[in-house]
Amino acid sequence: MKAVILAGGTGTRLWPYSRDLKPKQFHSFIDNRTMLQHTYTRLSFLKPEDIFIATNTQYESIVRSQLPELPHENLIIETAMRDTGPCICAAAHALKQKGFGDEVMAIIYADHLIQKQEEFTRALTFAAQQITESQGLGVIGVRAKYPN
Repeated sequence: MKAVILAGGTGTRLWPYSRDLKPKQFHSFIDNRTMLQHTYTRLSFLKPEDIFIATNTQYESIVRSQLPELPHENLIIETAMRDTGPCICAAAHALKQKGFGDEVMAIIYADHLIQKQEEFTRALTFAAQQITESQGLGVIGVRAKYPN
């Protein structure tokens, strides 16, 4: 499995704290680590070479400073900001170009709060196994308890 962390959005719904120059995924909310750093750590059950970050040129230096351990070649730079769908397509294309076209690709958002690490790991691992066996597509979601 290859995990792609989406970290290119501007986080406009959290304005004024989140701004174009430093959106929410690059801020600390819980402790001294940013949301991006928490997300990267959450995927520590994978090898570092299996974790990729998709962002745009505007945030490249922030990503590199916040994740110095990220392999240089695992940063996928979007040429233009075109929202989530095109970003996922660009990431899939980049992974295919790197020879990972037959791998399960997990799309992980850099700005999500996941409090139950073990459940997240178990769900993602299970989904990857099911997708590999079925050659299909899977979605992991959390059932909403109230609008937010």
